[in-house]
Amino acid sequence: MNEQLQLANASQSIRLKNAGFDWKTNHYYLLTGDGKYELNRTLECLNHNGVDTKFERFSAPTIALALKWFRDVKNIVSSIYLGNCCYIYQYVFKDNSKAQNAANITTKKYQTCGRECYYQTDNPTYEEAEIPLLDELLTILEELSE
Repeated sequence: MNEQLQLANASQSIRLKNAGFDWKTNHYYLLTGDGKYELNRTLECLNHNGVDTKFERFSAPTIALALKWFRDVKNIVSSIYLGNCCYIYQYVFKDNSKAQNAANITTKKYQTCGRECYYQTDNPTYEEAEIPLLDELLTILEELSE
């Protein structure tokens, strides 16, 4: 695995677990005695979201892997591209019924057109634009499941 790839943070990893993420990763967050999450690495890829441990831990995928999971499992395709002044991310629902529901919960920050949602970021790099994209997809998924 390329160590340069950005990992999901602890909050995103917990939200991914709650959304059903069960893919194998080399990294995980472990809840420590002081209530903080510590990032750990294993040599073997495992699903760290299992319940077979006495310690609370969550798989910590790369953001790229989490976005691939959204595409392959949740049927939400996303992309990031450089606009005139900043990075813009977009996501598309493959399922029209989900797209309609998402359109009903979107806020003023979106420009919605059919199944596609666009959002302009203030992030100066592609990697930094991945963070709010993942957060946005998690929020949409949480709101769709309510």
